[in-house]
Amino acid sequence: MSALVVGGAGCLGRAVLASFGRRAAGASLLSLDLVSNPMATSDMVVAAPGGWGAAASAQVALEAAQAAMAREGLDHLDAVVCTAGSWAGGGADSKDGLASVDSMLVANLQPAVTAAHLACRLLRPGGTLVLVGADAALQPTPGMVGYGMAKAATHHLIQSLAVPGSGLPEGAAVLGALPTVIDTPANRAAMPSGKPLLLSRPEACVRGNRRRHGSLLKTDSHFGSGF
Repeated sequence: MSALVVGGAGCLGRAVLASFGRRAAGASLLSLDLVSNPMATSDMVVAAPGGWGAAASAQVALEAAQAAMAREGLDHLDAVVCTAGSWAGGGADSKDGLASVDSMLVANLQPAVTAAHLACRLLRPGGTLVLVGADAALQPTPGMVGYGMAKAATHHLIQSLAVPGSGLPEGAAVLGALPTVIDTPANRAAMPSGKPLLLSRPEACVRGNRRRHGSLLKTDSHFGSGF
């Protein structure tokens, strides 16, 4: 079993890598992120992009991934997952909202495009690509216009990769995981104290399934009131 996680050092990325590790002893777990993840068998740390630059970012990631795969003796990957992302609010009527368009495209869409390129180049036939979208972006997001635009574009990318001629290997599947609010310490801290939480477990966001190629899947949630 081999999996590469773009954003593998974040809370969601670590949960995904740990899930792969539990499912297959001796799995090759590759993390590509801006910071280190020591639990990965190949820990790739790349510099933060200075702005939008899909081609340059994808090329840096591809070279790092190819070098890591050579060290691990891998010809192809079984799975590529993108968990990288961020959030910012603001509408089209505010400076914050306009600034968020740039930052959210770089933080959310650019890593998804990088993961798509890695999958086209490195995934085995019949492998799986998972990109994380957002349930919120299935409808208007006037209070977080940049975030909504970036995630809606990610949904479009997923569906575009699911048609013939997309560049994915033969028999490969692409799926979109659409969480609500992911259950992380930071998100819990931001919730009103004592309020029930409706959160998506990190591992549920990319739980493997082979439903219809190109599906946008809302992730399961749970209620809780503490850690």
